[in-house]
Amino acid sequence: MWLWGFVYLGVLIISLYLGFEFITRVAKFILEYWDLALTWLWSSLLIVSPFALFKKTRDFSATSILYISYGFGILVWALGTAIAASDKSMWLFLALFFLRSWGGATIGILSSLIEGNWPLVWLLVKGLLLVLSIRVFSIWLIAKKDD
Repeated sequence: MWLWGFVYLGVLIISLYLGFEFITRVAKFILEYWDLALTWLWSSLLIVSPFALFKKTRDFSATSILYISYGFGILVWALGTAIAASDKSMWLFLALFFLRSWGGATIGILSSLIEGNWPLVWLLVKGLLLVLSIRVFSIWLIAKKDD
């Protein structure tokens, strides 16, 4: 019976290793197209934001901006998770992820801080601030739709 425990543990370790290899590839892919994602975000906001000037289209503009922020937030979350999982501080990632105490982007910031990778820290911090500020703006627009 104890033999099956070792087999299960071996399968678990191999699947974690292959999962981290996949996550490393995802991080490289996201970093490669990060500028394209920022261009998509700003162009979408430039297209949708003028609709907020008119009362009839303000609701459409606010919900569109909110959905745009969720799309970019998912990208920031995936980048933070991939960075945390691909760094050498993967045990911090596993501990915090399985305890479900913090989100993927903050775990990525912490693991980049531990590694001393300052450009990735600032990239994730700017991404989080951008997502949160866009969401606050869209919620403000939703609250203002009756005015």
